Amino acid sequence: MKIKFFIKKVFLRLFLSNSERKMLKQGLSVYWDCVSECNYSLREELDDILSFGDDLSLEQRSQEAIELRQSIIELEQKREAISTLDSSL
Repeated sequence: MKIKFFIKKVFLRLFLSNSERKMLKQGLSVYWDCVSECNYSLREELDDILSFGDDLSLEQRSQEAIELRQSIIELEQKREAISTLDSSL
């Protein structure tokens, strides 16, 4: 893991200028905010489905909860990747 991080860091520093790295960091920051907001919204929706789910059968609620949970996991992985890339800049 540390070797991959070091290679990414060296690669980014060799092939990107300071201004390009700065622009990439700003873009990652905006993307991080978007992913975080989406993650928060999905968690709220998941809570609503599990708590209320008035119009849904138990099977439908379970299926929607599973799909939302998978989306949350994917977003967490994206946030981790963003964090790793950002720290290598």
